[in-house]
Amino acid sequence: MKRSAEVTLTATDKKGNPVTIEARELLAVCLQHEIDHLDGKLIIDKTSRLKRNLYLEQLKKGEFQAPYSTTPL
Repeated sequence: MKRSAEVTLTATDKKGNPVTIEARELLAVCLQHEIDHLDGKLIIDKTSRLKRNLYLEQLKKGEFQAPYSTTPL
């Protein structure tokens, strides 16, 4: 899954003050990953239907192992 190498995040802190974070490389990828979770998205949601069905079958059989990417970020 490809993610942007640079992101600008705008949010509010606990007191309601605006916060802006400009991130690159690993931090940018991590922020996008966490925002996906806040939006209710999981990595399996981004896989093809074929791979998703394969993973679900493996999970049911207790054979599932997460597919870790060997591609550098």
